[in-house]
Amino acid sequence: MASPGAVSNQIVTIRTDPYVPVYGGNMLDPGEFDQIIREEGGRGVAGGWNWDLFKIYEDIERDCHAFAVLQSRYMAVIRREWHVEPASTSRRDKRNAEMVDRMLRAMGDRTDDQEKGQTLVTAGTGFDGGAYWLLSALLYGFSGSEVMWDKGGGEIFPKELRGRRQRRFGFITGEQGYLARLRTRLNQGNGEPIPPRKVIFHHHQVEYGPYGRGLGHRLFWPTFFKRTDVKWWLIFAEKFAAPTSMVRYPDGATPEQKNAALDIALQLSTEAGVAMPVGMAVELLEAQRSGTISTYEGLAAWCDSQISEAVLGQTGTTNQQGSGGSRARDEVAERVSLHLSKYDADLLAATFNRTLIRWIVHFNIGPDAALPKLWWKFPELEDRPDLTSLVQVHKTLFDMEFKPTRKFVEETYDVELEEEKPEPAAAGGGLLAQLFGGGD
Repeated sequence: MASPGAVSNQIVTIRTDPYVPVYGGNMLDPGEFDQIIREEGGRGVAGGWNWDLFKIYEDIERDCHAFAVLQSRYMAVIRREWHVEPASTSRRDKRNAEMVDRMLRAMGDRTDDQEKGQTLVTAGTGFDGGAYWLLSALLYGFSGSEVMWDKGGGEIFPKELRGRRQRRFGFITGEQGYLARLRTRLNQGNGEPIPPRKVIFHHHQVEYGPYGRGLGHRLFWPTFFKRTDVKWWLIFAEKFAAPTSMVRYPDGATPEQKNAALDIALQLSTEAGVAMPVGMAVELLEAQRSGTISTYEGLAAWCDSQISEAVLGQTGTTNQQGSGGSRARDEVAERVSLHLSKYDADLLAATFNRTLIRWIVHFNIGPDAALPKLWWKFPELEDRPDLTSLVQVHKTLFDMEFKPTRKFVEETYDVELEEEKPEPAAAGGGLLAQLFGGGD
């Protein structure tokens, strides 16, 4: 029988992966984990090399449709209410949860606005802004936010979160996992160690490696095809929307006359009227085409549908064709979006719970204190009883002289009841009797 130590140790490590080249202490190459970054990430303008390998995913947001659906997925989490749940019902744990809740809601309120008498502009945000940036891991695979700590009133608290670009971070192999590194001017290759409790890292599909696997890996080709399609679409529109101007000059024309004819042809494209010398003739040539403009429009629409499906799990209302709609389809789409949002929110909450929440408690209470939990609320997905049926059951029980307790009614129907005052029997039997329809 295997000992507990034998099964608790990690055996599937990056150091033993035969498919990833590892050089002791060197930064792991993102391209070794992502084929798109390896083949396309380094290509820059005019054939130059771009050292910001993640810029190819940043450029995806230049596509209006891709930006819209990505923002919708981020905001599906950010717009929801969140709460901090105590570790237990004890008074001490409730106080700890209230402290964490207060600190999170106050983040951003103390952001510095000046430095040495000059206006200071920082990337610092409150909790919601910091959460929004961390959700960019959905696109890039991972994201990092620097925590700016401060102290006052006998407490150590996070003053703000500052989102940092993916290109500033890298990872090397450690004994138990990956060690984060900060790329600096003095050490761009292997980076510098990052102090504990300073940077929050959030990952999407971390099973693919330290750089994660973001939606950019899926969106790169649809957005690339769409950009190429739109380029040719614009050329098509320019070529066939207006006729080509042709100016004929007489035989034996001088070079000056030929140049004048060309100038006239160019003016016809931009001016309402031109003046020509006698002996020159103007013709407008209609371009002949075998394809139609709908070919380009159809390809762009297909690319948009692929983008929507990759980000939202379905095309939903963003790609509906025609004036009609399907209520059943929309309900299914809404349900899929809700589950995706819940998934994103749970992963983000898990990141905050093992980092920022834990750090706040350790700094102010101690490393042995029970940890509260942060969660985003999704009441639509909670299993709720059919209240109409419950009312009928409870009314029957009440008529049989079984009276529910005040606490039961408030918790079951999510209501607050006023303190019931003693009333004469003729007044209707009291509040519970009125609620369940008792009496004659």
